[in-house]
This record gives sequence, structure tokens and C-alpha cells, in this order.
Amino acid sequence: PSNPWIAGVATLFTDEFYREVRARLNPGGMLVQWVQGYAIFPEDVRMVLATLVPHFPQVSLWRGEDQDLLLIGQTRAEPLHLDRLRRFWDFPPVQRDLRAAGLRRPEGVFAFHWLDDADVRHLMAGAPRNTDDHTRLEYRAPRALLASGVGEQNTEMIRQYRSHLVPTGVQVDDPQTALLGAAETLVNLEEFSAAGEYIAKLPPQSDSPAIEMVRGRWLLS
Repeated sequence: PSNPWIAGVATLFTDEFYREVRARLNPGGMLVQWVQGYAIFPEDVRMVLATLVPHFPQVSLWRGEDQDLLLIGQTRAEPLHLDRLRRFWDFPPVQRDLRAAGLRRPEGVFAFHWLDDADVRHLMAGAPRNTDDHTRLEYRAPRALLASGVGEQNTEMIRQYRSHLVPTGVQVDDPQTALLGAAETLVNLEEFSAAGEYIAKLPPQSDSPAIEMVRGRWLLS
């Protein structure tokens, strides 16, 4: 959906909408929804989460470009896998898109992970729901357009609830490769401060050329 301040769009963030979505998904299906974190207040991010989460047994929060947020609601509380991404990794159109996002290996997608299911539920605790007969979001969203620093406030709020750099809701075969992939992606995107969090978790000395290369690029920055 587009931004919730546009007339009618806020109804795609309501309790009733998420209930209808869940009813139409096959077992194992999932909802991926864009939330405009750069243009809604932190309390409204919590309200969107509080509205969506009751309809899905497992929810995770990821980030897109800049302060865009991505919600994944799964119909089954089971780990996500990178198997499909690995199968398509060498397909040129897919690889072009992923390289543009800074990815050089499938594990690079972990650079965009924010919160696991438990963290999401902790963040949304106590927040109201957005409903068809009480569309709080529709009337609050326009105010955020005139507010400064909203995106930064959302990022800071989310970081306070983040308990894992590597997601627990995704099957990870090798934690070190996961950390390396995320660090490599962030260095490629020149997000050096964020990359440092992952690099700090890697061995201080390593026989891996890939680790030493990404550490060297980070230090050079």
C-alpha cells in the first residue's frame, strides 16, 4: 500500500484487513507489508504492529531503503530458509537486483533484519489497534508529514528492542557466515556504523580472506 495519509489507504492497516488476508493465505503463506517508517510516528508503528500481530503466529520486522520498514507475517511459526534465495542466486536478473542492494552472498540479507517475533511482541505491547470503525492511523498519519526526524525516531525506537543481530526466525547454518554477509552488505552500502556492529562479533583474527577484506574496507572508511 501507499502512505496511510492518502485517503482510504489506512484501511489496509486495520484489524479487519489483516483478518481477511490471513483467511485467504494458504498454509505456509505469508504477508509482506511495507510500512512508511519515514513518515509515521513511532506510536503509530507500534499500533500497526499491535493490529497485525494477533493474526499471525510469527511476525518479524525488516528494513528496506532508508527508513522504510517491512513486516513479514507468517501463517506458520516456523523458521524461514535461504534455500530459495540460494537456488536463484546465479540467475542474472535476480543477482543484478541483489547486487544493487549491496548483497554479495545470500546471507547478506541479514543486514536488513531488525526484530524477531519476540522483539516485535515486546515493542507492540500495550499499543491500541487500528480498526475500520476507529481508523486512528488515517487521521494521525497526515500530522507526521509536518514533523521532523520521525524516521530517525522510529529507527532509534526499534534499535532499543533489538535483541539479536542474526535473526532467530531464520535457519542459519553458520553464524559467522551470517555476520560476514550482513557486514559485507552494509559496507557495500557505506553504512559503516551499522557494519561495525557485525564486524565486532567476528573473530578479531581470522584465516578467512573474506572476513579480513570486509574488516579492512571498514577500517579504511
